[in-house]
Amino acid sequence: MTGKITLLIAIVFTLGLSACGGAERQEAAEAAASTAAQIEGAATAAWVDQMAAVANAIEQRPTAADSILQANAMTRAKFDSLLYTIAADSELSARFEELRTK
Repeated sequence: MTGKITLLIAIVFTLGLSACGGAERQEAAEAAASTAAQIEGAATAAWVDQMAAVANAIEQRPTAADSILQANAMTRAKFDSLLYTIAADSELSARFEELRTK
C-alpha cells in the first residue's frame, strides 16, 4: 500500500512538473524525491517497529508465539524472513535493537 502511495505522489509531482519552468521543474523534482523518501522512511520505521513489538511479545510469552504471530498477520517463516531483512541492514538493525526490551 505504501508503494502505491509513493507512486501516486510521484505521479502527481511529475504531472505538476510539466507546468513548471526549468528551475522550477528541478525544485519540484527534488521536493517529490524528498517527499517519497520521507514516506518510505516512515513506512520502513512502522514495520520495523511492529517487528520489534512482536519480538518483545514473543520473548515475554514464548508459549503464545503462534497466536502472537497470527494476531500480527505473520507466520513463523515470514517473521524469520523479516528478521533476516532487518539483520542485513545496519539502520534497520539499529532501530530494531533500540525498540527491543532487554
